[in-house]
Amino acid sequence: MRKHVQKQLLDLVATVWEGVVYATAPTTDHRSATTVLDDCQVAVGAIDRSLQDGLSEVRYFFYKKLNLDVLNLLNQLASHVTENVHLALEEQLNRIYSELMNEPEVKLEIVFLPYKASMWDSLESIWRAAQVDPHCNSYVVPIPYFDRNADGTIREAHYEGNDFPEYVTITNFNQYDIVKHQPDVIYIHNPFDDRNAVTIVHPDYFSSELKKHTNLLVYVPYFVLGGGISDSQTVSLPVYEHMDLMIVQSEKYKEIYAQFIPEHKLMALGSPKIDRIVQSQMEKEHMPISWRSIIGHKKVVFYNVSLSSIYQYGTKVLTKMKYVFDVFAARKDIVLLWRPHPLMESTLMSLDSSLYEHYQGLKRQFVSNDLGIYDTKPDMGAAIEVSDAYVGEETSSIVHLFGSSGKPILITDTIIDQKPEQEDIAALAFYDAYFEGDSAWFAAIDYNAICKIDIKSGKAELICKLPTSNPGQWQYYDILKVGDKLYVLPMNATDLCEYDLNTRTLKIIPIPDAGTYNFDRMIHYGYSLILKPKCYPAILKYDLRSDDFIKYSDPIKPFLRDDQPSMFMWAVCTRGSRMLIGSAIDNRILEFEMESGELEIHTVGSMETNFFAMAFDGKDYWFVPNEGRAIVRWNYETKKTIEYTAYPEGFEGESRLFAGIVYCGGYLLAFPRSANMIIRIDAETGDMTEYRLSLPYEEGGRKSGYYQYVSQYYFSKKLDDNRVAALSAYDNRLVIIDLETEEMNSVVCKLRMQDVEQCIAEMNHFTVLNDNLPYASRENRYLSINDFIERYVLRNEHNRFAQQQSYANEINNMDGSSGEKIHHYVKGQFDPHEG
Repeated sequence: MRKHVQKQLLDLVATVWEGVVYATAPTTDHRSATTVLDDCQVAVGAIDRSLQDGLSEVRYFFYKKLNLDVLNLLNQLASHVTENVHLALEEQLNRIYSELMNEPEVKLEIVFLPYKASMWDSLESIWRAAQVDPHCNSYVVPIPYFDRNADGTIREAHYEGNDFPEYVTITNFNQYDIVKHQPDVIYIHNPFDDRNAVTIVHPDYFSSELKKHTNLLVYVPYFVLGGGISDSQTVSLPVYEHMDLMIVQSEKYKEIYAQFIPEHKLMALGSPKIDRIVQSQMEKEHMPISWRSIIGHKKVVFYNVSLSSIYQYGTKVLTKMKYVFDVFAARKDIVLLWRPHPLMESTLMSLDSSLYEHYQGLKRQFVSNDLGIYDTKPDMGAAIEVSDAYVGEETSSIVHLFGSSGKPILITDTIIDQKPEQEDIAALAFYDAYFEGDSAWFAAIDYNAICKIDIKSGKAELICKLPTSNPGQWQYYDILKVGDKLYVLPMNATDLCEYDLNTRTLKIIPIPDAGTYNFDRMIHYGYSLILKPKCYPAILKYDLRSDDFIKYSDPIKPFLRDDQPSMFMWAVCTRGSRMLIGSAIDNRILEFEMESGELEIHTVGSMETNFFAMAFDGKDYWFVPNEGRAIVRWNYETKKTIEYTAYPEGFEGESRLFAGIVYCGGYLLAFPRSANMIIRIDAETGDMTEYRLSLPYEEGGRKSGYYQYVSQYYFSKKLDDNRVAALSAYDNRLVIIDLETEEMNSVVCKLRMQDVEQCIAEMNHFTVLNDNLPYASRENRYLSINDFIERYVLRNEHNRFAQQQSYANEINNMDGSSGEKIHHYVKGQFDPHEG
């Protein structure tokens, strides 16, 4: 018997009793009483027929005797009202009501509506729990879907009912009429209705339609998250409006989703996709037969490419795939298991037929040359179970299935399409340097260490490793030498560091209330260091004698904005005891008196103006923009402002144009950030021309995918009175310009190989990569795919427990019980004893 039929019968029993009460009331006339009692007998007959249709023979005959007793008592009541008959009727009807309330043969009807067999793992463990529940009838009804063309029109129809595991009993969608069945519960994993650009389910199965024919529409996401949610999931998806319940994987995500979905619709019960991995006890000897001869005793690496990378990078993704195939083809000690996204070919076809053809060529190469296992089985459980590690992209939820299982993860970089050379590994990048003669000290970005370089040869040595406060972030920016001590400024680190060149000791000076993106420039003033904030909510003054900090919050308060966390960039100059800082978000200049802490704010240029870097020519201040195109010239005394936008022919760029500006005596040089050239600005007229360096590459280029800094230059500054230094992002090349001869020399900054090897050995490649990845490694010049295979797949230098602990904070019920708990909770919405 269905749950809704039970409810109807309970209502009928209550109606019969109401009729008895009415018919026996002193105020009811005989004719009305007779009519009502006749209706009561008809109702009892209807109850009897429904019980006969919905129950077993044994249970039906149990109720039949009770119903006959009620009919007999109703007849007696019609002929003669007595108190005994009235009480007997009440007792019998109460008994029928109580029995119906607890009738063991009443069942919920639950239907699962997957459309992709490969996504069945997002529902399977719930179905398993429902299938063995004697109080439920469950149906798996795969629904049809269609590919879409780029213009949104329908292309090809698909039905994957034959692709599900053999143990899943499939009901054809033509044989299950949702309108007729009116199931108690419907589970879906497709949130899009008609808003997916690649595929679309049949309109009969849009969430807006399904909600009309069920008591409880439950959406279970087809993905697993590792820290944050994508923009595609925060938009107003159709299912959010129509669903009654959404299963989220933890309380953390419940809080996030509750920002745009009513909280009562959210339940944090984990993910059935994790259940699928946990519950799959398949050993390698139980793997598909066709895989056994390929794998043998070798380790297996799962390779995954996501759809989002295709949208973002296009043909670069296919170039990357070829590189990955070539890496594994050259190895005989490892097996590559490639499992294409089930919608990859449809996506490529809808985007660009040439991409599709290119992809088909790669697929043919992989299959015909036996480069590994090509897995297109709907169920990915076997592929994940036999794989020892994951290599692929971070935007796919598959990465979190490996994360939760503790298997090592390497996030690939789409731009990297070749092995790193020794020069690439040794190359050094830094945001600023302290120059002294032909030497310079700096904080190396990737190695997180103080280094010293000979600027003539480009050879650098490691002086001292620096502490790491926020793993995965650039730690330190600026560096100053005061006497025999070096001071290193924290960007994402939380400590100011002091290194004594004589004693070779490092002193850690904690920054009060440090977070991320703290400071980016530092000024030596008297016996103090002034720490210029980037996002830190104060200017800090550090006393070199007492080690005390003075915190100046008032100067920063006018610039604090929730929607613009980076208040300042590199626009800073000193003017005697005053420090001028240009705002990165508007046209204000903060003037800070470094002795007294007094402040003044100037407005410079048009309302659209903001500032990235600045220079002083002895008379005027020059600003390059953060956003926008205008270079601004400002006279402090007269307040006169001139804006320059007449760039030379061939100049390209609309915003974030320059990384720095340097006064060179009679002219200024603006070094590009996103622009395609260095600009020479006449200090008298403001005329702009292209300034060409004799470099072995074009401005804006990169040697390879191992050089991906977003700006064309890391920094530019006066090295001394006669020289300008700038660090190019092409290959981490330090460019030195002699201002007297205008000759240029350049050297690639390289760390000694013995220092490189020591640093790489000490690197912790596995860490929190971002909000979406609580524990993984990332492909870079220090950890190539081959390095990952050697260290973390073959030698197993991986902390599986630490990884699983990290994921335990992101996913509830990682023990494989999510499906059971979801089923139990959903049943509780119909039966309070279950919830």
